[in-house]
Amino acid sequence: SRQIKDYSNSLDDKLEDVVNKAIIFAQEEVVSKAPVDTYNYVSQMAIEKAKREKNIVSGRVFNNVVVTTKGGKTYSLGELLENGTKPHAIPNAFGKGYYYGYTDENGRFHKGTLDDDWHPGFKPIPHWQPAFDKTSIYLDKLLKEKL
Repeated sequence: SRQIKDYSNSLDDKLEDVVNKAIIFAQEEVVSKAPVDTYNYVSQMAIEKAKREKNIVSGRVFNNVVVTTKGGKTYSLGELLENGTKPHAIPNAFGKGYYYGYTDENGRFHKGTLDDDWHPGFKPIPHWQPAFDKTSIYLDKLLKEKL
C-alpha cells in the first residue's frame, strides 16, 4: 500500500512538472502571436503554476487587461483582440476630441453622432486559440515522454 501511495505521489509530481512546462510553452506561444504591446497587454501576460486539487492538476495562462466604457462596462482586451470588433462608438475616447464618423474597409464613410468618437473596428488577431492548439499537441507529447 505504501509503495503504491509513493508511486502515485511520484506520478502527481511528474504531472505537475509536465503541466508547468506546458503552461510556460503556452505563454510563450500566446506572446509570440499577440499584437504589439497594446495597452501593455503583452507585458501583463501571466501564468498560474500547476496546482493539485483532489484528482485534478491545473494551471493557466491569463491576462487581466480590460477596456472600460464610459458607462463602466468592461471588456477583456484579449477577447477583443482575438475576435476583432465591428465599427463602434467610443465616447470621447482617450480625450482625443470628437470624430464624426468612420471609413469602413470598403472606403465608405459612415456618419456618427456629434457626441461619439468612432473606432473603425479591426480584424481578429488570433493568438489564444492557436496557442491552445499548439500547446495541446506539446502537452500530449510531454505526457507520453514523462509518464
